[in-house]
Amino acid sequence: MANPFPDTLRTYIRAGYPILYVVTSEEDRAIELVGRAISEGEPRRKLHIWSVSRGLCTTDFKVVDRKTADPKRVLPFLLELNEPGLFILEDFHSFLDERTPVGALAIRQLRDLVGPFKATRKTVVLLSPVLKIPPELEKDITVLDLEMPDEEELAAVLGDTVEQMKDNPRVDLNLEGDAREKIVKALSGLTRAEAENALAKVIVTNSRIDPEDVDLLLTEKEQIIRKSGTLEYYAAPERFGSVGGLDALKSWLRVRGRAFSEAARLFGLPNPRGLLLVGVPGCGKSLTAKAVAAEWKMPLLNSTSAKCSVAWWDSRKRTCVAP
Repeated sequence: MANPFPDTLRTYIRAGYPILYVVTSEEDRAIELVGRAISEGEPRRKLHIWSVSRGLCTTDFKVVDRKTADPKRVLPFLLELNEPGLFILEDFHSFLDERTPVGALAIRQLRDLVGPFKATRKTVVLLSPVLKIPPELEKDITVLDLEMPDEEELAAVLGDTVEQMKDNPRVDLNLEGDAREKIVKALSGLTRAEAENALAKVIVTNSRIDPEDVDLLLTEKEQIIRKSGTLEYYAAPERFGSVGGLDALKSWLRVRGRAFSEAARLFGLPNPRGLLLVGVPGCGKSLTAKAVAAEWKMPLLNSTSAKCSVAWWDSRKRTCVAP
């Protein structure tokens, strides 16, 4: 399914929304999608990008005015421009805190833009990995979340990597059958940059791109989990052979695991939504959760705060979670 972000953004821009707030850590991807949205729907608008390190720049990073690197000057500069445009302000949220020297002024300047921008076909896009909106601006700002790359985008990342490596005799490319699908699914839940890094690590480590390297790709998710500080990544070497009994459950899990394939999606079969394991201590609940993660090639997340044994499937980040 195509990313809905450009269409949603285009709708807000055409409707005259003056201030949009895009929450994402993927600046380059967000700028690319914003550029696509205005080129397809509002081609007369010029795209500019601002940061405190460069000031206001064109899309090829030519500085429009060096004085605009001062956050106190950029908003009045945009107000005085006599042409429609879309202006991306990177990490401007840090200047919207009243405790900072420019906080109160920046908040007032943004509020002053609302009316004039509606009349002159201008839009400000605040681009930041965190959402911080002062109360004074809550009614004037519209928030958009940039979703993680979908499988189509990740397949494009894989395709670009393969294209770069196809003439390298030292890199073995094994992408026959459902190999591409397995690799793309292993990358699900990563940003585009993280997916590129994960594939590069596989190439450097094993001199190949092969579905057998899925476990190595999953270690990139370990980094994400460790940085979050809320869950613990658990390496799961166990397989169903380590679980005694529970034959009916293991059989069902093996069959249900096929629901993650592209063929199952095209058929209309939904992804597994969750699995609740309940029983006395020592009956194999946690061991089964570890075996499921290994069988399905999913990273296992450990939550030590849980009071009961629960394993569930996070379809957005493609992870198994267990206590």
